[in-house]
Amino acid sequence: MQWEAISSRIMTARFNSKGRKVSIIQCYAPTNNADLEKKEEFYRQLQATMDNTPAGDMKILMGDMNAKLGPNNTGRELIMGREALGEMNENGELFADFCAFNELVIGGSVYKHKDIHKATWVSPDGQTKNQIDFISMLLKEVEAQPTGHKSKKRSRRWLRPLSRTRDNPNQIKSFQGNRSCR
Repeated sequence: MQWEAISSRIMTARFNSKGRKVSIIQCYAPTNNADLEKKEEFYRQLQATMDNTPAGDMKILMGDMNAKLGPNNTGRELIMGREALGEMNENGELFADFCAFNELVIGGSVYKHKDIHKATWVSPDGQTKNQIDFISMLLKEVEAQPTGHKSKKRSRRWLRPLSRTRDNPNQIKSFQGNRSCR
């Protein structure tokens, strides 16, 4: 196992897996209110990190993207479903464009689940719930199944947090890729 801090917002970790390596890119994107220059610099660094990840590795991008995607996936059907919460914001556009360019499927947008299971951020008063944290995998790694698939074995359900605070999102996502990670 090895890890590297790329910046204060991006880090990578590489693990041995059964038959291949798994590279995880963990990140914390600027908020939607941040200057566009700051957001673009973040995505330039993130792209450089993706480009520098070994080609044969299973790549997983995860983190607080501060992005709202919403259900409108028109033109992005290959990388996202229609099950994300909210309405797409500027960060959502940037994140979706990044995933499309890198052929990453956005988890948490593909399969139908109750909103309570999809919310990754809850306001202190409990009234506002958003889905701003995501896990994405290369399209070729994700087994294609129709939206609404009921099999428990293949559920892509976000887990509820152990304690619900503003900064403790549901970041764990169960993907059933082509390889198993140990």
